[in-house]
Amino acid sequence: MTFQTRMSSLEKKRITFEEKILEKTLLKKNFYENKKKNLKKIYVRADFYAKQYKEKNQYHREQKKIAAREGKFYIPENKKVLFVIRVKGINKISPQIKKILELFRLNKINHGVFVKINSSTISMVKKIEKYVAYGYPSLKNIKLLIEKRGYVKIGKKKRMAKNTLIK
Repeated sequence: MTFQTRMSSLEKKRITFEEKILEKTLLKKNFYENKKKNLKKIYVRADFYAKQYKEKNQYHREQKKIAAREGKFYIPENKKVLFVIRVKGINKISPQIKKILELFRLNKINHGVFVKINSSTISMVKKIEKYVAYGYPSLKNIKLLIEKRGYVKIGKKKRMAKNTLIK
């Protein structure tokens, strides 16, 4: 009797194993069929986004050229923050430029600061242009910089550990 029950349990295991294999093959087959169907949709969507991105970049490039000819800055609509890094030392700097660098807390070379964009900060950045590098950071870069090197004042200076401190 024990031999028969043992055989039946082995048969059950074999049957369930075969069912699982069959189920996996069906899932794979369905997956690849759906993938082929959706591939055309994906390519059409990708072409649409590529065209949209290209047009947007071309518009921004034209606006930058126009602003440069007029001696102005072109600020894209959605850009609200500027990242400024000091790249030059203190030798032969006028007092006005020293003061602006102080206001931006750019006391040493390779120090960086996020600055809200408004007319006064833009005029200050124009004046210190020779001594700093600046640009419009992406959201990804902002998060990375704050997580790695960011400090928050909570009483004393404290190194950022979590995103909860930012909020």
